[in-house]
Amino acid sequence: MNTSLFHILSNVHYLDSTLDESDSYYFLQEYYIENYLHYKYSTPDIYSLDEFDIMCNNFCMFYGKVKDSSGNTFSSPISINRFRFMLHEDGSYSNYYTIKRKAGYVVEGMYWSNGMCYQLREDKLEDFAIYQKVLFVDGLTKNLYQFP
Repeated sequence: MNTSLFHILSNVHYLDSTLDESDSYYFLQEYYIENYLHYKYSTPDIYSLDEFDIMCNNFCMFYGKVKDSSGNTFSSPISINRFRFMLHEDGSYSNYYTIKRKAGYVVEGMYWSNGMCYQLREDKLEDFAIYQKVLFVDGLTKNLYQFP
């Protein structure tokens, strides 16, 4: 298992997924529905990649929160879970960890109690193009840490 001291979007492709592809796909679908009040930041629609990376890395390293078994919340540079799956042009998904993958895009990301980030990239191990990055934060985090 590959782990890192910091779980940031820039190195998520090096980290192992903790959810399988099916759970990853449905998690992302449900996250959009259940957290519609969270603030969404994305690139290239609103922010440049450089601006977004600074904002997203700050969230991942300093502002991401996790809850312990007694319900106390604390900051953690390590996410609760990481996800990864293949997304196809027709909106369906398939397994990433397979011998022969169907052509598509890799969706990978991670989440904390107060937010989530993910990226959509081409299916290459190195020198890949990133098509979209997205960050969700809850209202308290946005106001407390002065996100735009």
